[in-house]
Amino acid sequence: MVYQILHEKKLNRYYTMMPTPGIRLDEDNKTGSRYAFLDDDEVKQQLLEFSDGGISRVNLFIPGIHCSSCIWLLENLQSLHPGILHSHVNFVRKEVNITFRDTEISLRQLVELLHEQLLSETFGFVSFFLAIPVITFCSSDFFLSAFKSLRKGVVNIDLPISIGILALFLQSSWVIFNGLGPGFMDSLAGLLFFMLIGRWYQGRT
Repeated sequence: MVYQILHEKKLNRYYTMMPTPGIRLDEDNKTGSRYAFLDDDEVKQQLLEFSDGGISRVNLFIPGIHCSSCIWLLENLQSLHPGILHSHVNFVRKEVNITFRDTEISLRQLVELLHEQLLSETFGFVSFFLAIPVITFCSSDFFLSAFKSLRKGVVNIDLPISIGILALFLQSSWVIFNGLGPGFMDSLAGLLFFMLIGRWYQGRT
């Protein structure tokens, strides 16, 4: 995201100033200096769409926007910091437009707040708890069918489906509880939705 912003605003000289650009920071310092360049006045002038009288507006590209809980969080940023006045998400373009008081929260602090909220677990835990009824209720038919077929010594189509569902749920849970990202619970829910639609259509025909 940062590279794209710097490239579009013709601020590529950052990569000649930094000896190791793009290197992932250690876990203990993941936000400490990553966004320090946003304190630079020249960078801020290039990135801000508007700044006057202590009020600034910025449009940020966030490719991680992929579900309704993310949109809800981004459009309610004012509840996370009093310096944020308004935020609006363009889901199609994966962008969020934020108006804020730069005397209360700087551009760097705003981006760090987004980083903490989108990658430090809020999203992941919401999707985890929403996925529990999907796993326990919506996918129960697949697990029961696979179990019954194994008891008879037969392997049916529901066995690999059940293994895939369980693997995706466990892997996403591991990612979420280790603070590595939001996981893929939304993809799992979408997968189950279309499989259940297919099973319903098969029953009708």
